[in-house]
Amino acid sequence: MKKSTLLTIGMTGYSFYNAYKTAQIQQRTKTGQTVLITGASSGIGKDLAYEFAKHGFNVILSSRRKDKLQEIAKDLEKNYPIRTYVFCADLSSANGARQLYEDITKAGIQVDQLVNNAGAGVAAQLIHVSPETLEELINLNIVSVTMLCRLFGKDMAERKTGKILNVASMSSFVANPGLNLYGPSKSYDYFLSETLYGELMDHGVHVSVLCPGPVKTNWNAHAGRKDSIFCMNSKKVAAEAYVGLQAEKLVIIPGTLFQCARTAVRFLPDQCTIRFLKTFQKRLK
Repeated sequence: MKKSTLLTIGMTGYSFYNAYKTAQIQQRTKTGQTVLITGASSGIGKDLAYEFAKHGFNVILSSRRKDKLQEIAKDLEKNYPIRTYVFCADLSSANGARQLYEDITKAGIQVDQLVNNAGAGVAAQLIHVSPETLEELINLNIVSVTMLCRLFGKDMAERKTGKILNVASMSSFVANPGLNLYGPSKSYDYFLSETLYGELMDHGVHVSVLCPGPVKTNWNAHAGRKDSIFCMNSKKVAAEAYVGLQAEKLVIIPGTLFQCARTAVRFLPDQCTIRFLKTFQKRLK
């Protein structure tokens, strides 16, 4: 049998396997549940909102951009038989996460699944970033993620059911000179997720962490740098994230290239990796 024929058979079998796994997940996931997605006004967060809505979830959209959230909410309800809710929140402020939790709780809405997607970065050396900006980044990437996991996670544990997806990055695994605390903050999110996975598994609550490589969104523009040639499509990332969460995977790394990259960096000397990434980041300015 020719190699091309074997390859075709293998790829067809893999496609059928993925379709089978997706069907199983859809059967296990109760429709009518409600998911909270932070950073839902664009990029991966927006695409995750559509992914959850497609599978019958009511969606709570949260970010600072009320007009954009309302536009997305209207489109979701137009295309899917679900309910949407809009809650504006500034998670870069010290009390933003607590305020969001209180607003949703007062509205009497139960959050069955939580997606901590909101996050940001700045392309600059740490010593060149203002203390005020650093505080906002720490609040957004670390404090708010922790508090939302604590507050909604406790409610889920009491109900003995729930799922949490924290969006980290491939930067969780390597140093990224030129992005200051972005990588370290995503490493925190990664290890927080693994810790919560162990702490909450006996309470019926599953925790996943999404670690994508570069993604084609407006994130890079906001951070002050160009898109990488390795950027993935955000819709594809969102689809893999949804399936991975419902399948209760711990670590979700979209794309074979980045799955291999995670393995490779384990065997490379740290200094070598840092020098390579420093050069790579400079080329994106």
